[in-house]
Amino acid sequence: MININEVVNNMSVTIRLARGGRKGVPFYKIVVTDSKNARDGRFNKIIGSYDAIKKDLKMDKEAINEWVKKGAQMSDKVKQLFKNSDHEGNLKIKSKPKKKKKVAKTEEAAA
Repeated sequence: MININEVVNNMSVTIRLARGGRKGVPFYKIVVTDSKNARDGRFNKIIGSYDAIKKDLKMDKEAINEWVKKGAQMSDKVKQLFKNSDHEGNLKIKSKPKKKKKVAKTEEAAA
């Protein structure tokens, strides 16, 4: 059995995104891994997921906080997602007002 405290103390552990999905349809897992491992390589634990197309985020904020307390570093994108999520780990979507389509003026409308 691997002792997590030994793993964190002996190597630089990062919390980052591991890409999945097919070409043009990105899907990411939020994973805890050694910083020397490949992006989609071996990882210690999956602590969330992010669908970039649907903007669907699910993350275990308690687990992330535990790993950070043990010394793990979050990647820039994971930090951004962490800040933009609510207390349950779901993404807060900022609604943008829809732009009105410009209607071309016709001779009838001008008259």
